[in-house]
Amino acid sequence: MTDNQFRELVTLYCEGVLDAEGIEQLNRELASSPDRVRAFNDLRLLMGALPELMRESGAVRPTKTIRFPLPLLWIAAMAACLVIGLTMWLQPPQEVAPGRPSQAARLATTELAPGWVCESRGATFSIIAPGRVRLEQGELFVKSVAMDAGQGERRPLSIETDAGIATAKGTEFYIGNHQNNRQKGNEMNAMHATRVLVLSGIVTLTNQFGAVAGEANDLLVANPDSTPVKETVTANSQFAVDLYKQLAKENEGKNLFFSPYSVSSALAMTAEGARKETATEMGQVLRFPEAARRVGDDAQLIPWQTSLIHTGMSELNRKLNNADKDPAKTAGIRAKIIELRKELEAVKANAAQLKADKKWQEYHATQNKEREIAGKLNAESAKVDQYEIRVANALWGEKTYPFDPNYTETIKKHYDTGSVFPVDFKTNFEAVRLKINGWVEKQTNDRIKDLLPDGSLDALTRLVLVNAIYFKGDWSVPFKEENTKERDFTLASGNKQQTPIMYAPKLDVARYGAFNADGSHFETPARIGRGQDPKGHYPKSDGFAMVELPYKGDDLSMVVIAPNDPAGLSAIEEKLTPDNLTQWVGQLKKRKTHVYLPKFKMETEYKLGDAEEPGTLQKMGMARAFKDPRNPKTGAQFQGMTTSTDPMEQLYISKVFHKAFVEVNEKGTEAAAATAVVMSVARSLPRDVPFTPEFKADRPFVFLIREKSTGSVLFIGRMTQPAE
Repeated sequence: MTDNQFRELVTLYCEGVLDAEGIEQLNRELASSPDRVRAFNDLRLLMGALPELMRESGAVRPTKTIRFPLPLLWIAAMAACLVIGLTMWLQPPQEVAPGRPSQAARLATTELAPGWVCESRGATFSIIAPGRVRLEQGELFVKSVAMDAGQGERRPLSIETDAGIATAKGTEFYIGNHQNNRQKGNEMNAMHATRVLVLSGIVTLTNQFGAVAGEANDLLVANPDSTPVKETVTANSQFAVDLYKQLAKENEGKNLFFSPYSVSSALAMTAEGARKETATEMGQVLRFPEAARRVGDDAQLIPWQTSLIHTGMSELNRKLNNADKDPAKTAGIRAKIIELRKELEAVKANAAQLKADKKWQEYHATQNKEREIAGKLNAESAKVDQYEIRVANALWGEKTYPFDPNYTETIKKHYDTGSVFPVDFKTNFEAVRLKINGWVEKQTNDRIKDLLPDGSLDALTRLVLVNAIYFKGDWSVPFKEENTKERDFTLASGNKQQTPIMYAPKLDVARYGAFNADGSHFETPARIGRGQDPKGHYPKSDGFAMVELPYKGDDLSMVVIAPNDPAGLSAIEEKLTPDNLTQWVGQLKKRKTHVYLPKFKMETEYKLGDAEEPGTLQKMGMARAFKDPRNPKTGAQFQGMTTSTDPMEQLYISKVFHKAFVEVNEKGTEAAAATAVVMSVARSLPRDVPFTPEFKADRPFVFLIREKSTGSVLFIGRMTQPAE
């Protein structure tokens, strides 16, 4: 039986129309060759959109099952695409005129441009121009073919859809564009999703969120709910919660603060050079999405399509680093601010004179004018200099080490590291350590010092990957210093500790929410009866409350989660997941809230991994990356970082360091963190009254700083002992 005949059998089987004789034929083929079994499982995986039909069609008996963990949503969307591709060689071609949509009921072969053809069954598409195709609906199998003499050089091919544009050079791939209906409230919304399965060569899928390049066996996805940024944010959020819970377990009862964004960044750069089991473990711990899984034989060597993660991280870094950096956009605002300041000074001087002259009527009128101008000034000032945030990455490499240029170029492109800083680890590692620490101090405004401690580097160090993140922002509405008092902070044990706690009465920029013990939303009333006890309008003692406090500019905010019972923090931590966090934040409502929040300053440091003693990351499952690479069965596999095949020159992670700083006061918040990965070679009613809820963080609480538009968790921590 030919390959095409075998594919047709599998296609009919997955469509649920294969008769008993055909099933017997298919079983004989599966018993004849392991290659047939592999092909059957690969095809069945990609046709996973039809499981009911497969079950009804009969009992096929593969001798071996191969399972690739691609998400069923994408498998479903690609299933028909592959079915079409497998049957296209068996059907007669049909012509489609350029610019005219194809509505062929059966297989059609069309020349898209010199050197390019596509085969389809039922796809709706049009040729806009040579080399440009518009795919409205359905699936195409696209391949490059030999060109006749005189046709010139083969041009790249672009296939446009509502969700993205696929661009290819000399390759074969399936592309599908599907419109799915999804329910939102009582409305049905159409969502276009473009998926590309690359068979050979390289295809780039681009949309407004960035571009991702795929090679053979990569599945690329573009839709509003699966962009590089969203996939990366989801992965980082899941890793943030995992790392928080592991560190909380290792530091029981202690304060906690770190930047999951910084750790993810440093380890994602490291994972680019990982291979085989080492890469698999790193991706699993970092929660790389199923969309980044590779399929086929190459997946064992390179299990992740890391360009998806890198593209998302690059876009996030760009968004954070470019906030309010365009002088042209703020020039007019700054000029207006200068005018308003001059006007305010003049009005204040006039008011002082009127007060001195005891002209009270004119004085009060001037005061109103002063407040009006001050309001305008505050509104304009909030549009510029809202906050300071920056993310920086760098690689320091031994100047004599043979780094793979493909690796260093990839990191340079996505993480803006520039070239690898060539340094002398072999004979001058102590001077290099001080140099790296100095760079970190500069990037974090001197908040993170001595990231690499004494003895962290030696003559066997070959590479240090560093990420630094710094944030400083003022509250949208600052706390008044006169309202800060020494108040009781109740510890989990029930003991009380005096600590300065800020207070903002009726803070109208806050978003507040209360929740029951199971995490369900507790409806807080807008008004209560006069004289009614407000205690009845909070969840029971095993519930909790949340408040979101925006920083100027409203791009970033602090979310604080406090249990009603001072001993209840651990119960919140157990329920803390990315999905729950997203759901809880989504249920917060903007309303006046009495907010109590401690002033505090915290500095933390963690050794997240150590080749000599299992650390946090190893306990989370990232074990092989820290093992001696000279043992091929158990050692680290970072062959993607080097061009050398010498076992003595292979790299492994010797240590991972992380330091963080945060200070919260009446004005705002300053936070910084840095991560270093060290790689070495071996060795109501009128009588009702408004109800203003209270939020009291005067007990152990969790807090995090997040970028609101993407939901990226930049920093996360807990406060258990203010005086620690």
